[in-house]
Amino acid sequence: MHVNRFFVHHKMMNTVPAYSVVIRSSTNCKWFVQMEEIDFELYVSTDWNRIKQEMSITDNHLVVLEMVDIQNFEISVFSCDPALLSFPMNCFVDVNVEHNEAGGVPVTFRVDNHYRLPKKWAKEHGLDRKVALKIVDTVGRVWDVEVVVEFSQGCSRYYVQGMKHFVRVKNMITGDVFQLVFVKSQGMFRFN
Repeated sequence: MHVNRFFVHHKMMNTVPAYSVVIRSSTNCKWFVQMEEIDFELYVSTDWNRIKQEMSITDNHLVVLEMVDIQNFEISVFSCDPALLSFPMNCFVDVNVEHNEAGGVPVTFRVDNHYRLPKKWAKEHGLDRKVALKIVDTVGRVWDVEVVVEFSQGCSRYYVQGMKHFVRVKNMITGDVFQLVFVKSQGMFRFN
């Protein structure tokens, strides 16, 4: 990635750092990179492809590097594609987490197309990677679900995939709230 030479002249006192610099995103992801001068212009040379991949940067993005100090930069990425935004009623997520040590940890979901787990909670309970689980109700019916990990702008998000069938069988509609109890020792969510 090319860095404008006027930036180097005015802000970096016409020097190219020989040490690694830190590029940090707004979601606090960080990468250590080297800068290199080629034909009197400054380039981010190491790890740029990794940053592009993790932040899903394409040719249709504007990348802004803001110098915090001589060793730290903040990166912002903006799409240059025109966008029409519309928000259907079922796109909002409402996850409420409580702790209950007797028999599991309850998690409250609202019926929608996303069943996202809070990042900190997922890590605390070992659900920060792809995991196959079951939902079991009070009469013993079982639904197979899976915790999946998605990466967006270099950061991970955790979703419970496969809940649509469970929600349909339970005759729930968009906006309904339900609670599952995660029982780690049995690898399942309990529905009471």
